Amino acid sequence: MVALTSIDMDGTLVNKISVPTGGPVYTFTSCGHLIVLCCTYRVYVCNPSTREFARVPRSASVARYQSAGFGCVCASGVYKIVHLFLGDHPIGRGEEMGCEIFTLTHGGGVDSASWRRISDCPYRVCTDRPPVSVNGVIYWMMMMSCESIVFFDLEKEEFGKISHPKFNFWFLTGLKGSLCLVDCSTTPSIMDVWMLKDCRDSIWVKEYSISLFPCEIRSVVPYDDNNGEIFLVSEQKGLICHNIDNKTFRVSENSGLMERYKMPCLYYGSFFSL
Repeated sequence: MVALTSIDMDGTLVNKISVPTGGPVYTFTSCGHLIVLCCTYRVYVCNPSTREFARVPRSASVARYQSAGFGCVCASGVYKIVHLFLGDHPIGRGEEMGCEIFTLTHGGGVDSASWRRISDCPYRVCTDRPPVSVNGVIYWMMMMSCESIVFFDLEKEEFGKISHPKFNFWFLTGLKGSLCLVDCSTTPSIMDVWMLKDCRDSIWVKEYSISLFPCEIRSVVPYDDNNGEIFLVSEQKGLICHNIDNKTFRVSENSGLMERYKMPCLYYGSFFSL
C-alpha cells in the first residue's frame, strides 16, 4: 500500500489517495488528468480528481516491471504507457531493451486492453531516473552516457537518440512544450536551463540562468504544464515553483511534507508525492 499525497503551493493538503500496490514504486509519472505508478509486479493508473485507480493487466512478456513512460498522442488524445525492460537482454550483453505498449482507449477501461510488444529499444536507459513526456514524445536519460537522451515518439512508435551538452549534475523536464535540460553543475544554487530547439540536429540553446541562492537544488520535477513554470525541490525550502516569464518564485509553506518527498510529480497544479 502506498499513499499519494497532494498539496498546493500554499502547503495545504488537497488530497490523499491510498493505492494497494503490494510493493515499492519504481516510476511515478503523470500526463493530463492521469498518474501512472510502475511497481515491481504491477502498473497502476490513477485519476486523482475522482480518487479512482485501476490495475493494468499483467504483461505476458515479463514478470517484473522496470521503467514506464507515460504520455499522450497529441493528434488523437490517446494515452499510452511505454514499458522498457531488460527481458532477454541481461546486463553486459548489448544495449537493447525490450519494449511493450499499453494503450488507454477513449471510454474503455484498462481491462479492455492488453500489452502490445513492439521492436526493442536499441538503447539502454536509466531506470532509476524518471522519464518526461513533452508534446507526444517521452524522453529518458541514457545509461552510461552523459551526452545522450533516448526518446520515443508516441504516434510513430519509434525510438531515437539525441545528443546534448555534457554536464555532471542535470535533470530533464519540460517548459512551454519543449524539452529542457536543467544544469546545476556549476553550483547547486544556480540552474542553467537549456531548451531543445532542433531534435534532428540536436541543437540546444541556453535560454535562462537562474539563481536560487541560498537554496540548493535537490531535484527537478519532470513535467511540462506549458505555462512557463519549473518545479524543483530544494534542500532548504522544499518545493519551489519558478515562473520563467515574470521571474517570480513561489515556495510551499508545508516544510513537514517536503521532508518526506521521495518521488514527486505534478498533476494540474497540485504536487503529488509518495
